[in-house]
Amino acid sequence: MSLNNPGIKNRVILGGLWILAFRGFSGLLAILQVFFLTRLLLPADFGLFGIVSIIMAALVTFSETGFEVALIQKDEDIRAYMDSALIVQAARGFCLSIIMIIVSPIAAWFFHEPAVRLLIYVMALSPLIMGFKNVGMINFQKELLFSKILVFESIVAIISFIVGITAALVLRNAWALVALSLARAISSVVVSYAVHPFRPRFNFDSTKVRTLFQYGRWVLGTKIMKFLILQGDALFVGRLLGTVSLGFYNRANKISNLPVTYIGNTFSQILFPAYAKIQGDLSRLRNAWLETTHFRTFLTIPVSGIIFILAPEVVNIVLTPEWAPVIPALRILCALSIMRTIGDTEGLFRAIGKPGLSTKITALRLVLIFSAIMPLISRFGLSGAAAAVSLGTFVSLIVAVMVACRTVDCSLIRFLLIIMRPMTAMLVMVLIVGAMRSAVCTQAFTSLILLILLGFISYLAGSILLDLIMKDMKLKRLAVTLWTAIRQRSG
Repeated sequence: MSLNNPGIKNRVILGGLWILAFRGFSGLLAILQVFFLTRLLLPADFGLFGIVSIIMAALVTFSETGFEVALIQKDEDIRAYMDSALIVQAARGFCLSIIMIIVSPIAAWFFHEPAVRLLIYVMALSPLIMGFKNVGMINFQKELLFSKILVFESIVAIISFIVGITAALVLRNAWALVALSLARAISSVVVSYAVHPFRPRFNFDSTKVRTLFQYGRWVLGTKIMKFLILQGDALFVGRLLGTVSLGFYNRANKISNLPVTYIGNTFSQILFPAYAKIQGDLSRLRNAWLETTHFRTFLTIPVSGIIFILAPEVVNIVLTPEWAPVIPALRILCALSIMRTIGDTEGLFRAIGKPGLSTKITALRLVLIFSAIMPLISRFGLSGAAAAVSLGTFVSLIVAVMVACRTVDCSLIRFLLIIMRPMTAMLVMVLIVGAMRSAVCTQAFTSLILLILLGFISYLAGSILLDLIMKDMKLKRLAVTLWTAIRQRSG
């Protein structure tokens, strides 16, 4: 990455390696979890829990303080803010739990699902528990101590996986998903105090809280609109098409988002604090943004491409034919995942102290999605919901990239050249795998694995060939940089 300070550069690179290692491990756990839970539970179970998730996500989002982002962005020691931040966080968690209990009958009426009421009552424990999570964890991200984050997230992922699968085997209903979520909340709090030495005191400073809110208000606006974007389609599906359809849509979203969740979000976690440290140097910031966009896109989109072209095989073999209705929506949502990867500019805008830009772009995306979602769902069902979100995202992506380019003084052509290579290599991969799938028995698990391997090999070969044609060996430079950073660390 083009961070001229070798210390920051190596910490970012090594942090990326640490978290990518974790994401690979946790991604494997997530895939296994999707496999087991989908086979053990019914679409209606995922639909019921999907309603609970929408309610909780709405309340969490609409009460977002933005303190975490504000503390990371601050160019000073944040220990003086941490006691006040934890008090606000705990109070927020308590209030959210009470509100969840109050709104549970309204949710049951809105979605025509009386059974969801008791599920919401129990899930109300989750925000109460999470309110006591150690705010000292923010320091790990601010100081680029990604190995500490790795330890924390790995332990939580393992505990959640074990509890989730055990609960599904025993309960065989939506309560297993509730148990999984509560296990994740409890383990997050316990492990956060085990890995970070910060211990809170009752020391509330209203001046410091107001300072954090001044920055956090823009984050709140963006978070609210992102919630409506990410959960609004599920809200309409649950209301208009029913709980079973919501269960199908929930799984399609989960699978299509795997690349963004376990690869793309890794870079957001790493790069926001890294960008914040070089926000005063426009040239370095521009080069860092371009190179990390290329690397993030290079790693993420082949996974989305594989899921897109092999969606029928993935669903029928990995999940079971009962889940076949998700295939069209899954393919559309894979395209959406690619767009989200390319247009991820939020961390850049936050790091340079302009979170309002993300808020305005997200507002445009929200208007576009909500203007199309009702008619498209009515006409095309699950695929219509996916198409509405994808169309809105595509237009806002163009705007976001243009604004980002102008902000860091970068030409649009230069940005397009950065993403052209991984996109071209992905298209080659899709064509090769698509041609080969007609020549093999794609109903066998071994054939599916071979096609996936063929896809990744063809993608890597295409990427290397494009580097040779353009006489710009980005992959070679990346490999050398990573190797140098590892050797310096080991030395």
